[in-house]
Amino acid sequence: MGINLNLNPALNALKFNDQVNDHLEQKAQKLLDQMKDISNRYKDVSKILRELNVHIQKDYKGEIDKVDFSENSDIKDILDGLYEMGILPEKKYVFEGNDIEFLKASLDGYASELKNQNQEPMLLLQPLLNLMEMMNKITKSIIESDEKIKETTQRNI
Repeated sequence: MGINLNLNPALNALKFNDQVNDHLEQKAQKLLDQMKDISNRYKDVSKILRELNVHIQKDYKGEIDKVDFSENSDIKDILDGLYEMGILPEKKYVFEGNDIEFLKASLDGYASELKNQNQEPMLLLQPLLNLMEMMNKITKSIIESDEKIKETTQRNI
């Protein structure tokens, strides 16, 4: 019963490491895509809030009678998306009186919600990166050990 020198634990470890890294990279990419989507939605909401603030600053008393976004196609698209997501109760581009305050409050609330939503993928991303690093270290250790075993075995033959 001799030692089988055809075994290649280093190659097996490399293959396994590649599979694990591919899997973890896919998960990390999904988290990054999720963060990008949340960030884009936050930018859209911020754009409307900036426009509202411009209108508020134009009216020195801080009271606006009417805000009309019907001529701004970018804002209209964003408002349409917010309506479709259920953030806004109705599809409209002209806001008057209390509707302006309601819009601002809804957008402020949604912006806060988006900030909070972005925390989860950020918190999940670091452990994935740590796992990838750990797998690489384990694989490196297996390869180094395999090389030492082969050297020792070659000397003893």
